[in-house]
Amino acid sequence: MKKVLVVLTSFFLLINSISAQWNLDSMARNPISVSANYETITRMVHDEQGGVYISWFRQGLSGASAIIVQKVDSLGYNLWAPNGKAIMSVGYAQAEDFALVPSDSSSCFAI
Repeated sequence: MKKVLVVLTSFFLLINSISAQWNLDSMARNPISVSANYETITRMVHDEQGGVYISWFRQGLSGASAIIVQKVDSLGYNLWAPNGKAIMSVGYAQAEDFALVPSDSSSCFAI
């Protein structure tokens, strides 16, 4: 009886630890941004906790342009606002040359 209880407990702990947000269906993607704006020039850099910062250039419908960043944790959950956070206003030419650099487990720099 003790063996069965240990096996069942281990099974339930394993199931709970592998319930990631990432969709396993290759036809259904996890949205990082669902904005109607033109978005291009992506960059990605990982953090020390298994997550990732994803950035892109967004050309706004009103003409305003910016570098946007979204943080995704190791389980695939978007940690910031839907459609990311605008971190700097730039033109397209400037956006082509930016780099995303990790600074520690909780932040990154766009340079």
